[in-house]
Formats: sequence, C-alpha cells, structure tokens
Amino acid sequence: MKKPIYDALQKYLDADFARFCMPGHKGQGLADVKLDLTETVRTGDLYEESGFFADSMKAAASVYGVPALLYSAGGSTLGIQALCAAYFKTGDKLLLLRDSHRALVNALILLGLTPIWASDAGDALSKLRQADGVFLTSPDYFGNLLNYKKLAAACHKRHVPLLIDSAHGAHFPALGLPTAISQGADACVVGLHKTLPALTGAAAVLLADKNMTGKIRESMRLFGSTSPSYLIALSAENAVASLEADRDRWQALATLCDTFRAQFPALFLKNDDPTRLVLCCENAAAALDDAGISPEYADETCAILLCSPYNREIDFERLGAVCRTLRPKKPDFPPPDLPKIKYAPREVYFAPSRIVPVDEAVGKIAAESVCICPPCRTILCCGELIGAKTAKILKIYGKSAVNVLK
Repeated sequence: MKKPIYDALQKYLDADFARFCMPGHKGQGLADVKLDLTETVRTGDLYEESGFFADSMKAAASVYGVPALLYSAGGSTLGIQALCAAYFKTGDKLLLLRDSHRALVNALILLGLTPIWASDAGDALSKLRQADGVFLTSPDYFGNLLNYKKLAAACHKRHVPLLIDSAHGAHFPALGLPTAISQGADACVVGLHKTLPALTGAAAVLLADKNMTGKIRESMRLFGSTSPSYLIALSAENAVASLEADRDRWQALATLCDTFRAQFPALFLKNDDPTRLVLCCENAAAALDDAGISPEYADETCAILLCSPYNREIDFERLGAVCRTLRPKKPDFPPPDLPKIKYAPREVYFAPSRIVPVDEAVGKIAAESVCICPPCRTILCCGELIGAKTAKILKIYGKSAVNVLK
C-alpha cells in the first residue's frame, strides 16, 4: 500500500520548519526502538506499586517537590480522567471555568459529572458551597497563572478537592515558578511532552497526598491502554531529569524570550511564563508559515509560540527576521457565555440528537461540546441551553452547524 502518513510527515521534515510547537524535544533524537518493550517478568509494569518504574516516579516527585508522582503514557488527558475518577463519583457537581480543556469536558460525560461554571476564581469562590470539587486550569494556553490561593484555602476548609490542569507548566521548576501543589492544590497534571524533551503522550500526575497514589493508579488502569508505551514512559523519566540537568539552558531561554519582548513590545503580549511567546499581528498564520515557522497555534491575529532550550539558533533567527516585517494587531477572542445548564452532559450525549444550523439552534439543548483552541475555551457543553450570544460566538469561530437534543 501507499504510505500517505509517512509521505506527508517526511515532506514536513524536509521543509525544515522552525518548531515552536509541541513536542518539547523539537525533533532531537529520543526514541531507541530497541527499548520499545512490554510487560514481562524482567521489564516490570508501569502501574506496579514497587520496582524500577516506582523508583523512577519517586525520584521525579522529588524533582517537582511533591509527595507523590505518577507517569502517564496517555498524556494529560489520561491524568485528568484518572483524577476525576479517583476524587469524584457519578452525580457530583464540579466547579469549572470556561477555559477548561476538552479532556476535562469529556471526563464529565464519561463519569456522569455535572459542571458548575464560573467566570473567574472569585466567582468560583462564591459558588463553592454548591460544589463537590473544583478543577481549574493554570497556567492557561497563553502562559498566564490563575490566582486561586483564597479558593484553595476555602476548599481545604470545606474538604472539597481542588485539582489543577497544569498541562502547560511542566517546565516551571526549571524556571523557579511554583507548582500547583505548592499553591494549595490537592493534585495536578503536567504535560511533559508540551515543553520538555519527551515523546508525545508523556505526562505526569502530581499529588499532595501520597495516600491517593493507589486510587489514581487504578483509575489510570481504567482509562489507559493495557499496553502503555515504555518509550513514552522512558521519555517521561528523561524529561523530568532534564529539569535539573538543563536548568541553566532554561534560564538562558527566558532571557532570550525577554529580549524578543523588549525588541518588539507591540508584537508580544505579557504573560507569566517567560518562555512562552504570544505574538499578536496581522496575518499571523500566513506570515509565520511563509517564514518556515510552525507555531503551536496561529490565526489571522495571534500565534502561540512554545519555546524550549532544544530549539535551534536558526529557529530564533527566523523568528526575529519575520518579526521585523510584522504589523501589530490586537487579537479578538470573544469571552464565552455561561449558558443555562438543563441536563447533565452524559444524559444528553447518549440521547437521540440531530444536527441543525447554528442560527436554528438558539433555544435548543446542546448535544455536543464545542471547545475552541485557543484559548482552550469551552464555548458550549452538552446539556446547555444555546442562547443567541453563544450562537454568535460559534459562528465567529467558524461553526455553522451544531448537534442538538431531539
């Protein structure tokens, strides 16, 4: 047979694009196919309570400064699902913001959880009495940190679990930035492959309470593959080890990114992650592509650039050259609505539905979730009443039809 996947990917490699996107290794060699092994008496089991996998995760926990850590070979998605399954039960109400990732929205459906949507951390604090748990995102897609210290204190006082999606903050220890656990979270997920030298799908769950390790491990068995990739697990170990070995390189990268912000102040938005560049200009996607640059995301006015110490010097030279040709333009991301919840997401997802034009969907119940990236916002969740504002936002993001409850 022909090999269109290989052909397309090889064509991309041959074009030698500057990679300001995942994964964090930027194409530097990691995988040795000889180490692509499976569970045997001598090669262990990723989910075992003891053995060399457990020893590696104990060492990784020390690097992150947390009581316990578990590797995920199924990305942050598996970590999010496992945390929800371990901390909550069917019917529980989960307090969320609209920057929640699709993986979390899907977990609501899989586990029969009901969302309580809040507009920000302050609004979440005011709604805490209604919730059985809280799951927030920090940092967000733009590299901004959420201040949830007051909410964390309130959660602990009420014995409500506070979980954080820190998928984009795996590299924070190398920059001296705090982990979610140090900020009061009970658990968080970090996407190692997003910024560190790990294979796609490598992630880790960080825990404040090591007594939850067994329950999280069993939840990962529930949702994860019965044949977890040893190559991904090995790359997770290498990625965490790099936080110590490459600390100076991360500091140098932060300085380099600050230089770009200083040289082109009108082009780059300020954020809390010194190594994430948010470019705002006219024709962002086309300009970067023409310059041989692959951003993590780009549209007509905005591009997200994930920088790492493993980017090449020529990558930044290309970026600097194209920046000198760009015209600043403020991005327009319409804030999501907080529609009225009519049914639990799971109840509607598996019910009979039909597809209608967005204009005809106003007043109907959504039978699908629409999560836009960036900025990883949940525009619509299953079980919500579709209002005129939500319909307008859907059309802005190019959505012409939507699945609704029959």
